[in-house]
Order: sequence, then structure tokens, then C-alpha cells
Amino acid sequence: MTTTITDTRRWYCLRTATRQEKAAVEKLREHFTEVLIEGGVTCEAEIYLPVEKRRSLLRRPKDGKEYEIVERPLMPGYLFVKAPSAEAVKQCVRDVEAKIDGVEFIHAVLEYRRNDGRLIPYPIASSLIEGLMKEQADGDFDFTPIAKRYRPSKSDRVLITRGPFSGFLAQVIAMSADERRVSVEVSIFGRTGPAEMPVGDIAPATVDDVAERSRVSSAA
Repeated sequence: MTTTITDTRRWYCLRTATRQEKAAVEKLREHFTEVLIEGGVTCEAEIYLPVEKRRSLLRRPKDGKEYEIVERPLMPGYLFVKAPSAEAVKQCVRDVEAKIDGVEFIHAVLEYRRNDGRLIPYPIASSLIEGLMKEQADGDFDFTPIAKRYRPSKSDRVLITRGPFSGFLAQVIAMSADERRVSVEVSIFGRTGPAEMPVGDIAPATVDDVAERSRVSSAA
């Protein structure tokens, strides 16, 4: 008999001190490790800080480099926590009356007012956070130049290197306007079909790639 473990945690939004988002993440990790152990809770909290990548001009160029790539919070002053209860999240914020110390750099919890007038932490839909995570993983928040990245042309023969179609050959149909995503026709088990993916998930197909794929198909 298989036992299914249900994750009852919810995502909540926390407001941080300006330019202290990354420090707040570290403080939250320390806080939740202590709280969950003391409370006898077996599940851990998750902390997610969406970040973007940008090119920053160096004030003092060195080694021939005028720029550096930096990661910055996508939504300055905010991060997300997946915790077992709203009360656990509320304890991240300092409360003088309740004599709760709170977590350094955390200023507030996103709240809403119930019908009885009580303010409680506002839960964020998991689908929204998962969507942000996927966009970040796909490179949608990477605003650095793609000078050294492969830029496919229409009809290029490519090899898919990541994702569910990893290892399959494809042919480029079109590129997105920002050149970060590509539409391809994927060859799978003798059939072809359209797919879209980040440019970073493909590479130019070599003669060896085509030969190996032909050998696998013949063996099947």
C-alpha cells in the first residue's frame, strides 16, 4: 500500500528592508530551522526570492572587462515563504505587544482583513509561484546580452539538450522577438510535432548527433 504525503504548506508574501532581500532569505532560513524543530514539525519551510540578471557597468574596469553580470531581486522589497501555518509566517515580523522578536530585515506580511475584522496573512496560489519559478528557470528574467549564446536560424538542424525532449533532433521554425525562445519541429519515433522552448535548451546538431539518432531509431 502506497502512502501519499499531502503538503499542507501555503505560500505567503513578506516585505523586506530595501536592498536586504538576500540577507533576509538567510535570516529566514535560520529562523524556520529553529521554529520547526522546536515545534516538532517535520516539514521544512521554503523561501523563494525571484531574481533577474542584468549587465552592470563597472566603475573601475579591469582585465579588459567593462561590465559584470549581477543578480537583483525581480520585485525589490518582497519575497515568498512556503510555511506550515499562517501563524508561523506572522512570527517572522517583530511584534512589540506580543514580545515577538521576529526576523531581521523582515518588515511585514502581506495581509487581508477577514469578515470579522481580523487581519491574517494572505496566502499566495502555488500556481503563481510555480509560474514565476518556471519563468526564471527558462531564462525569462535574464536580461543579459546573448552574444556568446547560440542563435539559431530558420531551418537549422538542432539537438535538444534539456527538458522532456532531451536527446531528440529538431528543426527550427521560428525565433521569438527577444531571441530567448525558439519554435521547432521535433522528430520523435518517426513522427514530427511542434514544440517551444528556451534557446538555451538546444544546440547545433552535429553529424555524429544525426548518425547516433538514426542508429537508435533503426535499433528500435
